[in-house]
Order: sequence, then structure tokens, then C-alpha cells
Amino acid sequence: MPEPHSTADPLVPLRDALRGRYDVQRELGRGGMGIVYLAHEVALDRPVALKLLPPELAVQPEWRERFVREAKTAARLSHPNILPIFAVDSAGEFVFFTMAVGNGETLAHRVRTRGPLPPQEVARVLRDIARAVDDAHKAGVIHRDLKAENVIVEAESERVLVMDFGIAHVRSDDAAGDGEIAGTVPYLSPEQVRGAAASERSDLYALGVLGYYLATARLPFTGTTAAEILTLHVAQPAPRLPAGGSALEQALADAVKRCLAKDPEHRFQTAGELADALDTSLKARDELSVPLEAFVLRLRHRSRVLSGLAPLGVLLTIGALGALASGRVQAAGVMGGLVAVALALPVALMLPLTRRVLRAGHTPDDIVRALKHDVDRQREVLAYQFGKRASAVERVARWTAYAGLALFGAGAEAGMLVGGLPTGLVIGAMTGGAIAAIAGGAVGAQRHRRRQGVTGTRWLRFWRSRVGKWTARIAGLRLRQPALAPPPDSPFTESAAAAAAQRLIADMPDDVRQQLEDLPHALLKLDMRGRGLQTWIAQLTTDPALRDGRRSQLLEQRDAAERCLTDGSAALEAVLRELERLRAGTATVDSVSARLDAAREIGAAVDRILEGRGVVKGET
Repeated sequence: MPEPHSTADPLVPLRDALRGRYDVQRELGRGGMGIVYLAHEVALDRPVALKLLPPELAVQPEWRERFVREAKTAARLSHPNILPIFAVDSAGEFVFFTMAVGNGETLAHRVRTRGPLPPQEVARVLRDIARAVDDAHKAGVIHRDLKAENVIVEAESERVLVMDFGIAHVRSDDAAGDGEIAGTVPYLSPEQVRGAAASERSDLYALGVLGYYLATARLPFTGTTAAEILTLHVAQPAPRLPAGGSALEQALADAVKRCLAKDPEHRFQTAGELADALDTSLKARDELSVPLEAFVLRLRHRSRVLSGLAPLGVLLTIGALGALASGRVQAAGVMGGLVAVALALPVALMLPLTRRVLRAGHTPDDIVRALKHDVDRQREVLAYQFGKRASAVERVARWTAYAGLALFGAGAEAGMLVGGLPTGLVIGAMTGGAIAAIAGGAVGAQRHRRRQGVTGTRWLRFWRSRVGKWTARIAGLRLRQPALAPPPDSPFTESAAAAAAQRLIADMPDDVRQQLEDLPHALLKLDMRGRGLQTWIAQLTTDPALRDGRRSQLLEQRDAAERCLTDGSAALEAVLRELERLRAGTATVDSVSARLDAAREIGAAVDRILEGRGVVKGET
């Protein structure tokens, strides 16, 4: 085996070794894993990222063999959230693999520049990473080094791409010198710290650390030395992610806490289970009925109109106080009456809108939830567009305003206290200071309003207050609340799934078809269970008890049943995806059977719901 090249930077000899195959252009980054270069693949005329095993490791047969073997395993992964590996190869002393070029920024860079990410973005990013990790785990690949630096967010699509699957443990960024502990210290699971081999649950622990970091811009465990951090991983309970008032924030905090459990058995069973939990919370957050959405839009429009009338209300209030102070009681009374009308008018205008929402079957709590959803969404959009922190222009404008005020004050004070100063100098200082203060203040205020211009926050406070609750009661007087409208068609599509499964199985070899011959029948049975559950939901929504004190309890039962339907749909879609992967040669019959078993477990849950309600389910 040849000796590694003596130069500290292998770029020049690497170019010579790969000449004619890859045009190695420049270094993109480096770490304990090696060096990443931007290169151009000559044969296919495309840009690639070329990752090089450190030359000092490439000369050691065991490292070289492990790198090639595990990189080839990772290259077989095919998932929309995994940065694909194109080829694994060697040239002389160099061992490398090529992968797609990620056009975007790492999560580490995004958090450094933007601060903590909004809860919805954290949940979305974590869900997509978990899906990629779950797909890799099913293929027998454990990442071992999940961290913010190994995840790219594409610039235009915002798609999340995970890098370095299956090879991260070849070399640790912060591992012990003997190489037994692989990974990055702040993300290591307790069992890895104790010396156990990394497992699928170790990746889940790293996902918990990543979720905490994205939501707070801090790592859950920090210290001055690696040994101190490793001790905290083992002995110190993980801090709980601060949870806000929304259901999504609570679900995210619960998911991160479960991932960070010390005992691997207390974490999610699979990364797919974590992804499903986050996906359910995201969908629940985004679902807003038409009456509530219309209500929110009307309130947002009226907020803008009323904000334009606010200066008039201030002037009337000042005029009323001035008239009262000067003894003009009648004028003060007229102006005060106009102020009272201005304050009462928005609430009065809300009564018919509120009554329509209540007539549609919603409650005041639903109104608060819808308004908070809208306010949170506006904040997320503004944070994405303009950042959560003040921009450089806003900061400069603010300090310009402060400096202008200081110059104006200094000029005025000097003119009064210091004799002999030229009048032009004093007037110039005061004029320049005033212009700077006005211009800087105007620009800074405009930038601040643009970044923080969320409408509806006052309405949210109003509906949470006692006045808001009394307004809802007044709007609901003599209103008979009907049953909620039946839910939309069931998300179950098992009949179509069974037909699709039959088509997929028909194209497979005879031995595979024999092993899967019962699968369409099983899907058909699940279809009958889904139809029975859908029938019960429809009956429940017309139950007269929805109008009495049992309304809340029955709605909870209906929501649970609908979640079960959604889970069933997702499980059966997973069966079909696994069948497609089996046909493409990237899955096995056992993995399809595992997906089917998961769908059957949901079918059993449907049975329990139906048996508890005395509903007869269909069978085939």
C-alpha cells in the first residue's frame, strides 16, 4: 500500500489522479470525516460534491474497506429527503464517493443566522428528517452522526436533505482517540457514551437533540469539555423544550422529550413513528373549517380598517378631556359619546359574524384556536421573509435616530450654555440632528412594522378575555346549535389500495406473488372496517346528544375515530410504497409484511372502537 501524499492539502494530487474523469474545482468544507470538494463529472457533464476519505486513513486496509462497503450501502438509499450518492470509487491512494450538490444552507447556518426556528418549521423539518432516517433504517443503514451540520435546506423548495448516511461512524468529529465512540459529542446517546454500538434508537436520540437545537438555538447539554458533556448525556435529565399554548407546540415538546429519553425503550419505536406523530400535529394545525377561515379573514380586514381610524379615536379622546378640563361639559359629553360608540362599534359588528360561526357548530374556543392559528402563521411567514431579528438597515436606522437626537440636544444645549458659538453652527447641528432623527426613526419604524406587522393580535386578546366570552354568549342567544356537519369522505382508500396492490403483485416473480397472495384480501378486510367506522362517525355527528351536556365527550370520540381513519390511510399508503420498492428491488417481502402488520394493528384499533359502540363491521 503506498504512503499517503505528504502535502497537507491533497487538492493538487487529487486533480492529477482524477484527471479526465472529474474536474476537481475547489474545496467546499472539511471535518473529521474528510474533505468535500466541488467537482465536475466529465462523462455526465454535471456538478457533483466529491467527498474524500482522509489520505492517512485511506492507506489502512480496514478503514478503506469499511468506507467503501458502507458508502455503497448508503448509495442504495433512494428517498426524496436523502442527498443521493452517485458513485463510490478509488484512484491510487485516494478513496472517495460523489453525491449531488446541495443548493442551499445547512440547518446549523440557518439557526446561526435566524435564531430559533418557528415551531411549525421545526416540526416540518424534524418530520422530513425522520422519514429519511426511517427509510434508511429499513434498509439496514444507521446514520450515527445526525446533526444540524449534516442537513441541508434547499434554497427554493425548502426541501430537507440529509447527508452522510451510513458512513458517519468511519470517523468522529469529537470522538475519543481510539475511535470506539463515533459521532459528535453533543448528539451522542447515553448508550453510545457507555460504549454500546449505535442503533436505530441512537439516531432517534440525535433527532431529539436536533429538534431541541432548532427550537431554542441551544443544545440541551453543554459543557467546557467533551467529558463533561458525555457525563450529562448519561446522568442529567434532558431539559424540556418550552411549550407554548398551541397544540402543535405541545406535541413538538412531547416528541422531543420522548426522543431524549435515557432508556432507548422509552423512545419512539421507529423514526417512522416519530414522523407520523409530527405529521398528525401539523395536519391538525393546518385544518381550519370554512366558517372559521371566513371569520378570521373578516376580522383581519376589519383590523386594518380600525387601525386606520385609531388616530381619530385618540384625537376625540384628547378633545373630550380638554373640553372637560375647560368646563365645556356638553362638548365633552358629545366627544365622549363618540369615543364610546367607536369602542363599541367593532364589537357590535362582530355579533352577526360570531353568530354565523356558532350556528355552524363551532364554539368560542374554536374561535380562539383559529385566531391563534392565523397569528402564528403570519409570524412564521414574516420571520421567513424578514427574519426574527432586526436587519442591518433597521439597526442602522435606529442608531441614526438616536445619534440625531443626541446631536439635536447637544446643539441646543451648547447654544444655551456656551457663549460665543457661531449661530450657524448651532442651527446646523440642530437641523442636521433633527433630520437624522426623523429620517432614521421613519425608516426604522417602517422596517419594524414590516417585520412585526401581524394583524389580529388584539382580537385574539379580546376573545380570550371575559368581554369576548360574554360577546359570544350574546351572539349565541336563542340559537339552537345543530349537530356538526358530517365529516368529509373517509380518507380510507383501501378498495383502491387493494386494486393497486393486485396490479403491483401481478408484475412480480411467481415466488413473490405466492408469498403475497393474501395481501389484497387483507386490504379488502381493512376496507370493510374503515367503512364501518365511517358509518359510525356519520351517525355520531347527527346524535341529538351533541346539543346537550355530552357534546364535548361525543366530539372527542369522533375526533379519535377520525384520527384512526387517518392513521389507517397512512398505514396502507405505506404498504403500497413498500410494494413499489419491492418491485424496484429495494425492499423485501418481509418489509412489506411488516408494513401490513402495522396496518392490521390499526384495523384492530378500529375493531375496538366499533365493538365499544355496538356497530357491526363488515367482513369478507
